[in-house]
Amino acid sequence: MGKVTHVLWCISWEGKALVRIIHCCLSNYYIDRYSYQENILPMQNKVDGHSVMIIASTETFIDNDKLGYLSPGSYETEYGVPIKRLPYRRIISHFLSSKLRSYLGLVSELETFTPDVIFYHGCGGLAILDVVRYKKRHPQVNLFMDSHEDLNNSGRNWVSKNIQHKLIHGPLTRYAYPHLEKLLYISEEARMFLLDIYKVPTEKLEFYPLGGFVIDGEERAKRRLRARTELGVCTHDILLCHSGKMDRLKRTQDILHAMANVKANNLRLILVGSLPEDTKDEILSGMEEDSRVAYLGWKSADELLDCLCACDLYLQPGSQSATMISAICCGAPVMLYPHKSYLPMLKGNVWYVDTVDDMSKVFSEVVENPRILHEKGIASYDLAHGVFDYRNLASRIYE
Repeated sequence: MGKVTHVLWCISWEGKALVRIIHCCLSNYYIDRYSYQENILPMQNKVDGHSVMIIASTETFIDNDKLGYLSPGSYETEYGVPIKRLPYRRIISHFLSSKLRSYLGLVSELETFTPDVIFYHGCGGLAILDVVRYKKRHPQVNLFMDSHEDLNNSGRNWVSKNIQHKLIHGPLTRYAYPHLEKLLYISEEARMFLLDIYKVPTEKLEFYPLGGFVIDGEERAKRRLRARTELGVCTHDILLCHSGKMDRLKRTQDILHAMANVKANNLRLILVGSLPEDTKDEILSGMEEDSRVAYLGWKSADELLDCLCACDLYLQPGSQSATMISAICCGAPVMLYPHKSYLPMLKGNVWYVDTVDDMSKVFSEVVENPRILHEKGIASYDLAHGVFDYRNLASRIYE
């Protein structure tokens, strides 16, 4: 990491110099009170004693359902970090402005806050031009950019891939690259997107996964007991958990079919999240046929953590979700589809599955040998502490 020279000359309780950090959430939306990376890293920076600010676009989720826009303005997050939502610089129309992402007032905010570290979340947006210009005037500032883009969530049609990413975001990322301390990627698939679509060099690339807060010891035991008691789950029951927006890519129906193939009475399944209209009837019908399955609806982040602590195995055999990492941080082993991003990262705590038959075999195995859940749970905690702990991830941008 580059040397931090512009610091507040005070010492944290750990004896380390404190720094001023700006998180730029300008290449995408920013959603208040969520547990995404761009929400949690600033919170952890503040907990560590640093001076933190978030600069964000006006784009957000409305009613936890669809993208929309807020008015520009200033306020604080629920954990006391100031946030400034900036208006787009108008470029012909609002639609084009929201895609090109240049902002009024960005340079002024940077000059006023005088950061030591700038964390630019996501690749793309004309806003990076202003940030790089600021870095050139203040070369002592450490500038990081991270990439979440991969072919599962970006460039999924010809226009997006060839115009938005290859023609706009790619050149902007390459322009910023020489001025970065690190270009951070969250997965192997994101790394390949940077190389194949954005054509960036490799020497500054560094793995920086999505994280979670490790919940173990007494806190995990307390949450586990509370949730299992409320659910009526007995000590000898094996509790499976599946969560998220249960569209067809989540393969919730396949989980139910796999459950039906294994008749063990001590196998229980909870579904946490939302049921889209195109899958709702099929999922509810499958649940009606199996009394071992319970649908809990949408839960807050804290309530979901209770469920993850309570479960013995977390199921994600379809599309990817950061909840998998939260489950690992709660000591749960996981059953996953073998996405490329998982294979080099997860070892010892995982069952990889493709077909319904694969899932049924896993369920049969854990019923016949419950001890293996404990062993893989220990492996999950090893990964959680070593790879995914947000306390360690946050410290990497200023140490």
